[in-house]
Amino acid sequence: MAPVAVPAPRRVLLPAPLRAQLVAVLRAALPAEGVALLGGRRDGQDLRLGALLPLPNVLAAADAFAVDPVDFARAQRDLPAAAPWLGFAHSHPGGTACPSAADARSLWRGCLHVIAGLQQQRTLLAAWWHGAGGLLPLPIAELP
Repeated sequence: MAPVAVPAPRRVLLPAPLRAQLVAVLRAALPAEGVALLGGRRDGQDLRLGALLPLPNVLAAADAFAVDPVDFARAQRDLPAAAPWLGFAHSHPGGTACPSAADARSLWRGCLHVIAGLQQQRTLLAAWWHGAGGLLPLPIAELP
């Protein structure tokens, strides 16, 4: 049986408190790339983020990340029932919020990826859906 393709969402809805928490989690991992599990739900054609859990970057590298499968399974289990797993967030210390060549090769398909470009004074966030056609940029609508 062929896998069922998950349709790409239209945009990501990100509440301001969750954005602040995400930035804090990813900056706390500096100088390494930070990683977090994202939970939420589909809201029509949108993805509404509602939870995040930090994950250890087992590589502890400034230009790469990896997550232990056991840590992923535990975090997925610990997400609230109202905000099941939607994808991941990771950071690019001193970089952009665009996927790297390594990201394009290795990020999981069929889920959301939020990338944070961590500049000294600001954080740039971008959302991407990794589907059959590659990485598709998604607008982020920040909510109060």
